[in-house]
Amino acid sequence: MSDGSAMLTAARRILELPRTLFEVAGWNECIESLNRGGATSFDSVWGSSCALLATAIHEATHRPLLCVLADEKIADQFVDDVPLFAPHEVSQFPTHENRDDLSTDPGYGQ
Repeated sequence: MSDGSAMLTAARRILELPRTLFEVAGWNECIESLNRGGATSFDSVWGSSCALLATAIHEATHRPLLCVLADEKIADQFVDDVPLFAPHEVSQFPTHENRDDLSTDPGYGQ
């Protein structure tokens, strides 16, 4: 196998990763809850796994997601990681740290 075909095979396998979560115990219950408008939670998800999980949820629900992350650095990494797992469009809203006008807004924080 050439280096090029090995890289292509690896890229395909990465794109298949989100669907592997469909086999995890409790996955169907979580997706059913989300589809009913309910909530669900996942523990111990960090790093690129956040993008992997979000991609899997999107593929399972076929709905847009709003992902709220702890800080700007984590959000930047998330936006960079999503395309590794799927060709989804990702938009990033500015963080409050980047919004000088909010600190003078009388309604900010209320």
